[in-house]
Amino acid sequence: MFLLLPISLRATDELISLLPETTVTIFNKVGGPLLDIHCRSKQNDLGVNVV
Repeated sequence: MFLLLPISLRATDELISLLPETTVTIFNKVGGPLLDIHCRSKQNDLGVNVV
């Protein structure tokens, strides 16, 4: 059982890398203060963006 868990996680990571890229668009229509959004994934950290 313990040996199957790491193999299972590795297979999941490889499957995720085969999925198409996803784009997320965020609009601040509240009219209030600016929104700080931190964008990151497992491979990349794009830092904080202000919307």
